[in-house]
Amino acid sequence: MSTPLQYATPGTPRHTIFQEPDMHIKESTTQSGTNPIVAPAGFFEGLGKAILATAVFRCWHFILFFTIEATIVTYVHQMGIRKLSIQSVLMNVLGTVLGQKTIIYGVSGA
Repeated sequence: MSTPLQYATPGTPRHTIFQEPDMHIKESTTQSGTNPIVAPAGFFEGLGKAILATAVFRCWHFILFFTIEATIVTYVHQMGIRKLSIQSVLMNVLGTVLGQKTIIYGVSGA
């Protein structure tokens, strides 16, 4: 047999949506006050977590590649091994084209 439906009455106890926080978590103090959820981390542990949370961690190989490339180009130019120069007219044209592309991209809302 099925049980009959029970409707809430004024004497029915209410249940909370959110659970009460656990009291066994050790409290830690921060600059803004007490934080019962997070335990204090050491300096290097916090630094490691901060580095892992940045985009640098995900693209370090690109940064390394372009740093090495820039170092090689600078070395070749400074030592006079090869003449690395670009005409100023070409730089003006390149800047104009890139500027127009940037404006068009911004206006399109893409």
